[in-house]
Amino acid sequence: MNATGQDSPTVGSAQRILITTSPGAGHLFPMVPLAWALRTAGHDVLVATPESFVGEVLTTGLPAIASSGPVRMGEMMSPGKRRPPIRHQGPGSEHVGRGFGRLGAFTLAGTEAIVDGWRPDLVISETSEYAGLMVAASRGIPVVRHGWGLAITPEADRFAADQLADDLARLGLDALPAPTMELDVWPSSLQLPASTATDRVRYMPYNGARTVSGRLLQRGPRPRLCLTLGTTVPRVHGAELLLRLQRALAALNVELVIAISDDLARELDPPGGDVLAVSWQPLALVLPNCDLAVHQGGAGTTLTSLAGGLPQVILPHMGDQFDNAERVAESGAAIRIPRAEISPESVTDAVVAVLEDPAFGERARALRDEMRREPTPKALVPRIERLSERAFVDR
Repeated sequence: MNATGQDSPTVGSAQRILITTSPGAGHLFPMVPLAWALRTAGHDVLVATPESFVGEVLTTGLPAIASSGPVRMGEMMSPGKRRPPIRHQGPGSEHVGRGFGRLGAFTLAGTEAIVDGWRPDLVISETSEYAGLMVAASRGIPVVRHGWGLAITPEADRFAADQLADDLARLGLDALPAPTMELDVWPSSLQLPASTATDRVRYMPYNGARTVSGRLLQRGPRPRLCLTLGTTVPRVHGAELLLRLQRALAALNVELVIAISDDLARELDPPGGDVLAVSWQPLALVLPNCDLAVHQGGAGTTLTSLAGGLPQVILPHMGDQFDNAERVAESGAAIRIPRAEISPESVTDAVVAVLEDPAFGERARALRDEMRREPTPKALVPRIERLSERAFVDR
């Protein structure tokens, strides 16, 4: 029997795999292709997340269970305080480490109950979700740490460990445990030197369950731009910038697709003429027929654009967006506009510059080809299946 009290699984038999995630699409979505690869290989997959995010998990077709009550991430990251200076919220900051450490403490009891009740053979935790990592290690269960963008640095992990010190001690852990396997989806040539990932998996874009217009699946006669600021930036800063950018870019000789949540779309001009859509879009389907992506630099949008071989104009506003934009711009695949300099004029100038210089597209396609050389989620399934078997033999 294994450490959870179950008979040890044999390779090829059905295993129970628990996925733990913070309540954010950018954290969950990169794991969905691997979850389905495991599911179609015959394994039982369950996703644990705070109650407020369960509905989003269910749209992926995967079963979900609440690891805690509802979570407001703004309060979790900065409880009772104003937000810290915006530039210092990157993947190595104290703000990030302590914020996700607080989330781990909040979901820890619920995660323990799920693990002890369902008794998974393997846990897959995204890199900013600490409760699954800790509980799995304390029960002797193999754990895979799954990346979703630039690495959560050892510095952020140390801040998280400090925030979780009492919980680690209660679980009998001296420090944050090392995962059995650590997967990275970010292009290796753009990753931070501090990354501790041991293995790579190809980023397979999953952008949620949305309806796409057939018109967007066909190439148009002119260059086509996709404009989005993701979900968080418009909610925090309003849709005014998007409206101004919509009107400025629509004046160029281009077709325009605007990806925005349906509730905020009402604050923009409706589609018509060269504006093909103003609604939320499955970017993985829309971007291959675009020539350029203009976006905020969120990990999912950046990776989906790179996977499609698109050059980019990046307008970072918060968190890891600054670091994402800097890394892609340094590669030659994008122009990054500092937040203080973002305006309709600076964005249109950057769009024209990228469209007129083929070097941006050439570098973007080189990064796409680099990503395609990585093993697919399906190719990794046999290795993941063997983790719990090897862990049992090693004990």
